[in-house]
Amino acid sequence: MRFSQNLFINCWLFIFGSCLGSFFTLLIDRWLTQREVVYTRSACEFCQTPLAYYDLCPVVGYLQQHGHCRYCDNDIPSHSLTAELLGGLSCCWLWQVHFWLQPVDIWLLFWLYLAALLDYRTQFVYQGILTTMVVGSMVLTLPYSKIQLITGLIFGLLLFVLQHWHHGLGEADLVWLLVLLFSHNFTWLLEIILISNLLVVIHQQLLRKAHGPIPYLPYLFVSYLLLPLGQLF
Repeated sequence: MRFSQNLFINCWLFIFGSCLGSFFTLLIDRWLTQREVVYTRSACEFCQTPLAYYDLCPVVGYLQQHGHCRYCDNDIPSHSLTAELLGGLSCCWLWQVHFWLQPVDIWLLFWLYLAALLDYRTQFVYQGILTTMVVGSMVLTLPYSKIQLITGLIFGLLLFVLQHWHHGLGEADLVWLLVLLFSHNFTWLLEIILISNLLVVIHQQLLRKAHGPIPYLPYLFVSYLLLPLGQLF
């Protein structure tokens, strides 16, 4: 009985997460093309044919058409499938480790997911996303201790110096690291930075890509998801 209940819950969580990934992909596409989000009907970006409801089903619609538009046979961008799978699997995983999560973790993961998808596509994150995330995080983590504030200011100054010295961190990366420090602690932040940096090195070695700007927030999001593994073992 318990197995069937868990399976049912995970199925619904996967559907919810994949729909969220599909919506975020749509949102980013509309932002980049400066189109209206709510009232503009979804259409193929190549032939501009309006899509039917069954074409918009997350994951299923892509697999059913073998990654091609049913009208013009052009390739559907694979990043939409990646976002949907990542969203669905993330929700299922978070349900398994929900005992470890605080309200601020759910809030941060929600916005980090959107920021990671945007960073992956454009290597840029809108200021409005960062502002909303920061304000919500401050509300959820109040009151701050004096030591936490001082530590955050010192660490923020160090990150600021490193950013302008090495030109490696972006402004969005800096904001996210500072918020993670405020919402948790210094040791927790070091752990998540270590995991995300290892993921960067491993992924870049596997891809054997040339040196260039690396979108860091996707790795930060995945490392945030992996961190509870330390609590399970």
